[in-house]
Amino acid sequence: MLGFAMMTAPSLRQALGSATRYSPLLTDSGRWEVTESAHRVHVRWYRLRPLTLGHRMSNETAVAPCLVSLRQLVGRHLDPIEATFRHAAPPIRTTHAAFFRCPVRSEALHDGLSFHCEILDDVPLGANPKLWEYLCKNADSLSEKLAPRSIVEAVSHHIVRELSSGEGGVPSLTHVARALGTTDRTLRRRLSLEGASFRHLIEGARREQAGSLLQGATATVTETALKLGFSDTTAFTHACQRWFGCAPRELRARLRAAPRSLD
Repeated sequence: MLGFAMMTAPSLRQALGSATRYSPLLTDSGRWEVTESAHRVHVRWYRLRPLTLGHRMSNETAVAPCLVSLRQLVGRHLDPIEATFRHAAPPIRTTHAAFFRCPVRSEALHDGLSFHCEILDDVPLGANPKLWEYLCKNADSLSEKLAPRSIVEAVSHHIVRELSSGEGGVPSLTHVARALGTTDRTLRRRLSLEGASFRHLIEGARREQAGSLLQGATATVTETALKLGFSDTTAFTHACQRWFGCAPRELRARLRAAPRSLD
């Protein structure tokens, strides 16, 4: 649906608007953002994960297909002013330069592309305003159904996703705020209005994940501690004593002997 919404948009400006608005229907690993300045439009990919080799490749394979899609939409050689990536430059840069056909800057603040604003008035080859409006209405309806019912639900979802990502560590308030397109202060205020705090949501997510991981067949206590962002097994043991009234190994034995709710 997202691809058709972009193809049928009346202009490239509206195609990019559709991409940023409806991309959460396709992925929750990151988000797109389009901003305009006096002379430039910036198309940026936000995926706030550690810049491991895998995530560096993932960011590049988000930005590069974006450029391919834009070129296909308008049917011409669309060249950016600049392509930027947060990670360090590769040893050989000729392939990047040949593909993007513009300066490629590494160790930048953002992953994304910058263009002259004039491209926003380009009309996609498959432009069909009536069909675009119909597709947007359907996408809006689907987005509403899939949207979290509250900010607590949305924040909890992001926390659990990060804890389950395999990278280890606990997402910061700033990380989650950016992922939700808001600020630290606004996120704190909205959580407070629902009677919650970011610290308590982190605590709840860690507790839930601890039970699931320890019940599994492969995760050791040390691996579980690191995955949940604890500095060592001692800190994790103290947390388990607080949550469940027993040490991790005892909890694991209980769960594996008779799986049940930990409420």
